[in-house]
Amino acid sequence: MNINGTFANNILTIALEGNIDSVTAPEAEERVMALRREYPEGEVVLDAEKLNYISSSGLRVILKLRKMEGALKMVNVSSEVYEVLDITGFVDLLEVSRAMRTVSVEGCEVLGQGSRGKVVRLDEDTIVKLFLHDGGLEEAKEEQSYARKAFVMGVPTAIPYDIVKCEGHYGLVFELVDTRTVAGYVCKHPEKLEQTADRFAELLKTLHTTHVPAGTLKSTRELFGQYIDALKPYLEEEEIRQLHRINDAIPEKDTVIHGDFHPNNVMVQGGEDLILIDMADISCGNPLYDIASFFVGQYMTSKELREKMLGMPVEMLDRFFPRYLDKYMEDKTPEQREQFLAKAKVLMLLTFCVFLRYSWAASPMLVEKVQQIVRGQLLADVEQIVALMAQE
Repeated sequence: MNINGTFANNILTIALEGNIDSVTAPEAEERVMALRREYPEGEVVLDAEKLNYISSSGLRVILKLRKMEGALKMVNVSSEVYEVLDITGFVDLLEVSRAMRTVSVEGCEVLGQGSRGKVVRLDEDTIVKLFLHDGGLEEAKEEQSYARKAFVMGVPTAIPYDIVKCEGHYGLVFELVDTRTVAGYVCKHPEKLEQTADRFAELLKTLHTTHVPAGTLKSTRELFGQYIDALKPYLEEEEIRQLHRINDAIPEKDTVIHGDFHPNNVMVQGGEDLILIDMADISCGNPLYDIASFFVGQYMTSKELREKMLGMPVEMLDRFFPRYLDKYMEDKTPEQREQFLAKAKVLMLLTFCVFLRYSWAASPMLVEKVQQIVRGQLLADVEQIVALMAQE
């Protein structure tokens, strides 16, 4: 048994190592209390990364510290130690975080890949979604939380059961047997393209008819307002104000918005069920935002980028996209379709511009492209566009 402490950022981290049992518990208690006397300020975190075993005697040491502190965190807890804490009820007394597994995807099949992440099959039963950017851990935790909320609301989504480390990144693990992305499935079964496009549209309609309890998810319109503000370094103040007018004119809705709905972000399981695994951008708002997002991939990118983003050859996308759109709008009159598509294409231009917040800031060419769209299309007749977007 070995116990050491470090103090940084007003946090005393006490590292527990080895076995804390009836023999070593008195020494462990003495060492823990001495560290707290030495660093009496701030919160206490117990790091259990190297803790192999803890008995009831060791738990009494933790309970004594918990009573002193009022609140206590325990991190990097192994499965074995977590089981002891769970059985004894300590998970209800402490804020307990399990240790993350490290997995390797070397030689594994890549099911889909985008600019910010990729989905890899680990084995026959499980897949992992990797976040290939800074802040991946927080995004993984947030997506796990959103997936659970969506599932409770009736959205067909897979629930990630673990967060892991992999290739220097963080990932979410899903138990999904016989699963491919919609894009991968259509490429393997081109004869089922139309059938899959229909089911793809039905899934999106399921999202857009699922009502969200107030306060459960972020507002899509408010998120887009933040994205518009991120364009301030590249546009005039009045231009930003007018973009907000366009966004604010879109009628607010209380339905689920996926935020990045395309064939590389939806899974086909067993050749039948369509399941969502990418819930990082889920929010609550007007269905137009989801349609506009897919429009960007279909109309605003090069052939190479389009195929990479959406996961299919252009020839297939040119069949898949109109079929899916027709199925999605099958209950609309011709006049309603015309208005809906006109509004979606305006929002497509705005969506394309706000994507600048990710990675385009370093590209003068793309900044110039955004300025051309804003000044030449979105604001050329802004009053007419605002009036169009405000129509129900």
